[in-house]
Amino acid sequence: MMNAMIWNCRGALKHSFKSHVQDLVADHDPKILVIMETHLGGVRAKEISDTLPFQGAIHTETVGYAGGLWFLWNTDRIEVTNLASTEQEIHALVKVRSSNLSWIFTAIYGSPRHRERSMLWENLSVVANIHNLPWVIAGDFNELMSNDDKFGGRPVNLSRALSFKECMDACNMADLGFHGPRFTWSNGHGVNSLIQERLDRFFANPGWCMLYPEAQDFHLTRCFSDHCPVLLDFHPHPNCRLDRPFKFQSFWLSDNSFPELVRNAWANHAGLYDSIKKFTREVKIWNRDHFGNIFSKKKRLLARLSGIQRVMADRPTYFLVNLEKELRLELNSILKQEEELWALKSRINWMIQGDRNTSFYHVSTLIRRKHNKILNLKNNQGDWINDITEVMDFVRDHIIKLFSTELTFSSRSTLLSDPVWPHISEVEANYINTPVSDEEIRHALWSLKPFKSPGPDGLHAGFFQRFWLVVGHSVSKEIKNIFQEKRIPSSLNQTHIALIPKINGPETVGNFRPISLCNTVYKIITKIIVTRIRPLMEKLVSPFQSAFVPGRKGVDNAIIAQEIIHTVSRKKGKIGHMIIKVDLEKAYDRLEWSFIREVLQEARFPSDLIQVIMSCVSSTSSSILFNGGVLDPFFPSRGVRQGDPLSPYLFILCMEVLGRIIEEKSANGVWNPVKASKSGPTFTNLFFADDLLVFAKADAANCNSVREAFDEFCTRSGQKINYSKTKVFFSPNVNSDQREEFCDILGFQSTSNLKSYLGFPLRHAGASN
Repeated sequence: MMNAMIWNCRGALKHSFKSHVQDLVADHDPKILVIMETHLGGVRAKEISDTLPFQGAIHTETVGYAGGLWFLWNTDRIEVTNLASTEQEIHALVKVRSSNLSWIFTAIYGSPRHRERSMLWENLSVVANIHNLPWVIAGDFNELMSNDDKFGGRPVNLSRALSFKECMDACNMADLGFHGPRFTWSNGHGVNSLIQERLDRFFANPGWCMLYPEAQDFHLTRCFSDHCPVLLDFHPHPNCRLDRPFKFQSFWLSDNSFPELVRNAWANHAGLYDSIKKFTREVKIWNRDHFGNIFSKKKRLLARLSGIQRVMADRPTYFLVNLEKELRLELNSILKQEEELWALKSRINWMIQGDRNTSFYHVSTLIRRKHNKILNLKNNQGDWINDITEVMDFVRDHIIKLFSTELTFSSRSTLLSDPVWPHISEVEANYINTPVSDEEIRHALWSLKPFKSPGPDGLHAGFFQRFWLVVGHSVSKEIKNIFQEKRIPSSLNQTHIALIPKINGPETVGNFRPISLCNTVYKIITKIIVTRIRPLMEKLVSPFQSAFVPGRKGVDNAIIAQEIIHTVSRKKGKIGHMIIKVDLEKAYDRLEWSFIREVLQEARFPSDLIQVIMSCVSSTSSSILFNGGVLDPFFPSRGVRQGDPLSPYLFILCMEVLGRIIEEKSANGVWNPVKASKSGPTFTNLFFADDLLVFAKADAANCNSVREAFDEFCTRSGQKINYSKTKVFFSPNVNSDQREEFCDILGFQSTSNLKSYLGFPLRHAGASN
């Protein structure tokens, strides 16, 4: 097992230093250990490091009592050559004895002073220009790259962060990410003055990433220093293996025999599901036996070319010349296939003209996998789960609970009869309920991006587009039958759930966004429905909702919100105002199916279409993708899927109920709205899907009305307010006692800064909360 560790010990003379290093070695067995800020140099540094369980050592000198950088290694596993060093860096050539691989390891202790760090960035850029070896850079950089790297204290200096980033870009470095706690350093203060930062990290260039594609970075427990040790495990081996889902590969299209394989699978005019099943079974065998593994093919071709060229150096013949040309053509084909493979896996949608980008795509894939891989997480009590099997079980249980209804039969309620509830006309209902045409199906398919992540059947939209003349009849027949029968077969409505990190270094399951990967044929069906109902959204949805409605833009809401903030933050007099930024917890995932049906019925959608829509929503089975494998399926009982084209439209129709509740209270005089300006219109709310702002007069009666409106909506819909993230902003003429009273009624926290809305900063000039 090969690994490396870095640790800023903040003094090697501390009583606990030796014992802690020995514990780290016993627990993790690092072959390389970089220790920063030892505060020791010269003979004393050698004396201390000689007592540690490493045979090789390089030391840098301290600057007075500051600094001190040690590079320690086990000579039985690696050979190390000291290339160069300064007070801030050690450059070493590492040769791994077991594999004979060589690469450069640069150990860093960045000076606390910006001027000296600038010299370090220059040195690293110079080193980058004089070698092309695999290279890893690691240590305490004493610099941050973005605001995500810091909690508390002053904002990150963006100019210095840019210099750091530009240096790493010049060195062609990729951040290897991390698992475990988000920050590596803490000032250890109380909550009000606590500052935490990610100062210690590993970077690597593409050459190093390709040598160790599975390498993972772990933030270990912080003790005996204000920095935590960081471990880089070159070959982590989780103790579980999951079945990997089948995926169509675009490079198969370059093989002349592939179209015949597709035609054979659809030859007997069997049903769509049976044809897909037959194709999947046969293409796996074909890929293994006929098409072969492109990497082993490439290796064999290179070996044959090398042999031919050696022979031709002494005895060239026409046969060898022609054979070399044939093999070169075959190699170019293989290289093109390899490039397509890595481009597909990397999720990169562009190419740099004039250069083969296999290495670029390969490293993009590896970095994406590292950042998405889940090796440990915190449980509900805040304790880390490190056993991979326990992590899988915890994730699956969490997602199942998220998609499980909490409504009992007795708690279900129907929508109150509302004479002003918007609904579609009989003519419009007839239009959206007409039989599906071949042209609609074809148009829906071609509106999908060709090679977005596929659903459980593994077939991208690009496959159906490319072979439409072969597969189109069975697809159209199946879709028309679904609309006639008003039911989707469970085989077409299977879903994979991909867990996408919402932040760098996710620590909890809540830090992931569950995105559903639906089968292409299913997405054709929901695209058809969306195309039919989209023109009606403007009629069904109030002007205060700007998401997914033709002709409306989120920026309009952002401008209005800014005007209201401007007015409220300057409010004077006896009557105060409040703005509430509401956060709904897992809004798409919690939406109750019975509520969706009620909303569609209230909008007078035709019953046949409602049955098709509810079959789309409720007949699914879902399996979680975990580190490239698939966990056991489960059957949701609530929620709409992020990744389903229909979901946003169903969601905003359901959110319209909340808007109508608020407007009804305003019309009855129990919710007093806010004006955007003295002579401007009044507003009670602005919605963009689940991004909610509500506005009201700041008094106890209005606070009770706000609370009642949200309680009523959440009871009906299954939604849940995230009270820790929902914030209320008061105008400056609301005193502190009033704010405390109103926050107690609402259950929300007061804030002096709502920060942003729809990505646009909200300026709060003159506010004092």
